This record gives sequence, C-alpha cells and structure tokens, in this order.
Amino acid sequence: MLESGWATCEGSVVLVDRWDVIGFRFVVSPVHDAVPGEDGSRPFGGDAKLEFLINGRSLLELVREHERPLAAADGQPGLEGTYEPLSFRRAPRDLLYGDPSFQYARGDGRTTLIGCGCGVVECWPLVARIDVTSDEVVWHRFAQPFRRWSYDTFGPFRFERVRYDGAVEDLDRRLRAEARFPAGWAAYLHRLSVSSVTGNLRMFQARLLALRSVDVLPLDAMRAKPRNDVDAYRKLADQIGELLRVEPLTARVIAAMDPDQMPMLSIERHEAIVAALSGLLEIIARDASDDETAYARWLDVNRRAQKIHDGGGIAS
Repeated sequence: MLESGWATCEGSVVLVDRWDVIGFRFVVSPVHDAVPGEDGSRPFGGDAKLEFLINGRSLLELVREHERPLAAADGQPGLEGTYEPLSFRRAPRDLLYGDPSFQYARGDGRTTLIGCGCGVVECWPLVARIDVTSDEVVWHRFAQPFRRWSYDTFGPFRFERVRYDGAVEDLDRRLRAEARFPAGWAAYLHRLSVSSVTGNLRMFQARLLALRSVDVLPLDAMRAKPRNDVDAYRKLADQIGELLRVEPLTARVIAAMDPDQMPMLSIERHEAIVAALSGLLEIIARDASDDETAYARWLDVNRRAQKIHDGGGIAS
C-alpha cells in the first residue's frame, strides 16, 4: 500500500506525492560460543537475517516475481530469487543510506541489498542505487550483476525520509534487544580487523616499493612470466627478493605486478593509501574489550577502509 501526501492548490485538494513504506523483519540465529585462538576458532551466531519489506511485502518475494520470466527466457527456470537476506547485529545505517562498507559496495555506486543463497554475499547479489535527500530516500537502478536482466520496471521505491528514519531507528532498537554477541566476539573482531588491514597494508607497501624501484626490477622477466606456472613465478619472486632484499611475501606481490601497467600507477596515491591503512591499525590497537565497542569499531574500520579504497587517502 502506498501512502499519499496532499496539498491545496487554488482551493482544490490535489495529490502531490505517493510514498512507498519501508519495513523490516528478521530472525536471530542461535549463538555458538568460542574463544578465538591460534587454531583459528571463531564464535558465530546471534546475528539477525534481515529482510527488507516494501509496502508490506518482502523485497525477496517482489524480485523473485520480477525475475521469474527473465530466468525462464534464459532457459534457467528456478534461478529467479535465489538470494539470501544479509545478516546484522545492529541496523545497517551505512547500507540503508547508500554509503555501505566495502563488503556491500559496488564500484558503480550501487549497494548490495540481498546476497547469494550460497552464503557468499558477492557471489550472486541483488544491488540497487540508494539516493538520500532531506525529504526522501529512493531505491532505484536495481540490477543482477551477473545477468543482463532488465529491472527497468522494478521500482523505483520512494520513501518519505522522516518515516524511513523512524523505521531504521525502530529496527536498531529491536536488534539491540534481540541480537546477541557470542562469547569471545570482541577478541575475534580485533583479530579479524588486524589481519585484514595488515594484509592490505603489506600489499600496498610492496606495490609502492615496486613503483619506487622500477629501474632495478627485472621487467622483461616479469613480462615473460608464464601464467599458472608456479615454479617460474617462485623463481621470479626469489630473484626480486634478492635484488631488493625483501621478504618473500613482498617479493611475491611485486612479481605478480604487470610492468606495462606500472607507469599508470601513482606513487602519491599509494603513499596516501599506506598512510591511511597505518592510521587504521592505530585505531584498531585502541582498547575495545567489550562486544558493543568492538562491533562499532569493526564497522567503523570497514567504513574507513571503503573510503580509503575509493579516495586513496586518509578517511575521516
């Protein structure tokens, strides 16, 4: 059902706006406690699979109906609507306001709204553009990135901003009351954040070193390296490691680079990314012993990482 807004015009009542209505429902998964350690064990569960409702109907149901004839025309009946709701412990404000963290962001400005039924979000997502103004929030330009299916007649969905904000706040209150943090969650998030940011930092440090050392790199050997030849790649990495006197991981990153693409890479941009990622590690190092703080910090790190990726510099 659409909600209508009315105004007067020269003594007559006229319809000026029709709003769609956003809603949410979720199911909280069972908690499985674990204490993260060197063996890689991790806690999980207690999060909520979140369904988006539009005018009282599940977005998943609506898109399944839209995709049914498209999948049939492709000769793949049953492929339609093979999605899975995303999981959260708090209202995903960044996603719902069109500024998602990296795991839900698409390079074309769209946001992932539903993930793949296999459990890997980016494997088969439904994406859309979310535009926000002071008066409204609009979901439009829906797409399935891995099919040339048309969603021109699906949406747009226009939500009145004040009611949208209220629905998001209500969702957050409900999730805070019902979602749970498993035992060991804060320690696990800390380890996850350190691992992710450190890995990216080391990669960009290696790439920056390569750009600064291009005059001494074996560029011809890098161009000639055969694909899928592990032994040849290892020998090239060993050669680079000896030339630059760097550890094996750094040498492997450099060996994988394309010399013909290197002139197009910016040293200044890589320096900014390295500085920004180093700053993120400092943020992660701050004490976050309680689950709520750790979760908020993890979300913030993801948001900053996306800004670094998009802008190549320090994220505020």
